[in-house]
Amino acid sequence: MRRIAFIWFLLLVGFPLTAARADSIPPELEMAIHLKILSFDSGLKERATASTISIAILHPADRKGAASDVVTAVAGLSEKGVTVHGKKVRAVAIPISADLADRLSGISVLYIIDDVGSDTVSAIARIAVSRKLPLLSGDRSYLASGGAVAVVEKNNKPGIVVHAGNAKECGMVLDSKLLRLAEVIK
Repeated sequence: MRRIAFIWFLLLVGFPLTAARADSIPPELEMAIHLKILSFDSGLKERATASTISIAILHPADRKGAASDVVTAVAGLSEKGVTVHGKKVRAVAIPISADLADRLSGISVLYIIDDVGSDTVSAIARIAVSRKLPLLSGDRSYLASGGAVAVVEKNNKPGIVVHAGNAKECGMVLDSKLLRLAEVIK
């Protein structure tokens, strides 16, 4: 819990990013922020009935490595005791395919990695809305196609962007404390 509080502190004071790629947030930091965001979603607390919150890391077939990095980041955070609404978290990489909706049994949250086209994001957003699954990413442009929340780089530090309408359609009920920290798009 102290680690998450420290990450929030770093966000508030403007912790500069030092990522492998200059245009991205390290997966462990991004996922720590996403997990903290999910803890401010009372809708998830009501919907996630299993003892573990499972996050599907959705990726094109040729981006399995990037998805594995995110899965590893979530596993590392879980090993450090990070929870959401008192529940353990786990992530599983799932390739994007025509039968995606059929493979989401037991999933509580969707996360789309980068380099996915807007048509694909729109199709996944329709699934997210129909199943009331929060749709997260690290790409701000995904919000225009139905994404709910993105953790993005702003002035060399992490920032939160929430599309209020999309978040609501995905079943998210976000606390006003979080919305005060985020850039909110309506």
